[in-house]
Amino acid sequence: MKTSKLIRRPAIDLLRGFFIFVIIVDHLRRAPAGYEVITGKGVLWASAAEGFFIISGMMVGLVRGRDWVHYGARYATSKLWRRAGKLYVLAVALTLGFTALAKHLGFGSNIKGGANLNDDWPSLILNAITGQYVYGWTDFLIYYAAFLFVSPLILWALHKRLWQLVLVASASVWLLRGDHFGLAWQLLFVIGIIAGYHLPRLEAKWRSLAPRLKRNAWMFLGSFMAITVALGVFFIHFHGAEQWYRDNLESYFVRQTMEPARIIVALLWFSLLYGLFSKYQAAISRLAGGFLTVLGRNSLLAYTLQGIVIFLLDILLGAWVSDNIAVNFAIVTAVLWLIWWLVIFLSQSPNRHSSLPAGRVKLK
Repeated sequence: MKTSKLIRRPAIDLLRGFFIFVIIVDHLRRAPAGYEVITGKGVLWASAAEGFFIISGMMVGLVRGRDWVHYGARYATSKLWRRAGKLYVLAVALTLGFTALAKHLGFGSNIKGGANLNDDWPSLILNAITGQYVYGWTDFLIYYAAFLFVSPLILWALHKRLWQLVLVASASVWLLRGDHFGLAWQLLFVIGIIAGYHLPRLEAKWRSLAPRLKRNAWMFLGSFMAITVALGVFFIHFHGAEQWYRDNLESYFVRQTMEPARIIVALLWFSLLYGLFSKYQAAISRLAGGFLTVLGRNSLLAYTLQGIVIFLLDILLGAWVSDNIAVNFAIVTAVLWLIWWLVIFLSQSPNRHSSLPAGRVKLK
C-alpha cells in the first residue's frame, strides 16, 4: 500500500494554525477585543488570507511533490483530484446552505454581505456549481479546489525542472485577472507550490549563508514589516491621512485583484513569519499550548468550521455589536475555544493515521 513519506514540520503546523487563528478573529468582526493588536483586523496591506494561500501551496509542493517523485504522477494526481473534488462539493453545498438561510431570514441581521436574494434557485445552483457565485465565510474553498485541480500540471513542470515556465505562466494569468479573484490569487498559491517543492533545497541554501548575510536578511525583513505595518495603521486609521491614502495609495493594495504592492508585502511578511516560526518553533509551541498546532494540522477543517460557527453566531446575535472590550474579548475567546474543541472532536477517528504528515489535512 502506498503512503506518503512522513513529513514532520512543526513550524508549518504552527504557522498555518496562526493564519487560521487570525482569520477566525477577523471574520468575527468583534472589535475592540484586544486581539486586533495581533491580527490588524484584516485591513492592513496584507492579511492572513494571503499567508494561508501561500502556505497551502507550499504543502502541495512539499507533500505531493514528494509523492510525485516516490510514487509517480498517477498517485499524486489522484490524491490531489480526490481532495479537489471533496472541497468543490463542500464549497458549493456551503454556498447554497448559507444562501438558503439568508433568503429565509430576509438578511435583516449583521451577517456577511454578498448574498444573492433575488435570483431563483435554478440560477443560484447553476452559478454556484460553475463557481460564479460564492457566499459565506468559507468562500475561499471553491478557489482552493480549483487550484488543487490544476496542481498536477504544475508538479509535472516542476518535476521537469521548468519552475521558471510555471512562474511565467502564473504571472501571465495574473496579468489577465481583471476583477476575478481566483485568477488574481492563484499567483500566491503557485509561488507557494514552487517554494514547497524546492523547500529542502531552499532551507539548505539558507543554512549555508554567511552569518552576516543572515543578519542582514533578518534586519531587512523585520524592518520592512515594522514600517509597512506602521504605515498601514497610520493611513487606514488616522482620519487626516485616510483620504490621502485612498486617493493616492489604496489602488496599489487592492485585495480582490491582488495588486503588485500587496503581493510584495504579502511575500515579504510571509518570509519573515516563516523564518520566525521556524527559528522559534519550540517557544511558540509552548506558548500556544497546542492550540495553533491543532488548527494547523487540520486547517481546512478549522476553516470550514469557523465559517459555519461564525455565520450561526451572527444569526444568533443579529445586529448587536458591543463596544465593550471585555465582552468582545469573551465572545472571541469562546468562539476560538469552541472551534478548537470541535476540530479535536471531529478529527479524531479510528481511521486517522497517528503519524499524519505535518500540514496534511483529513477533512471530515
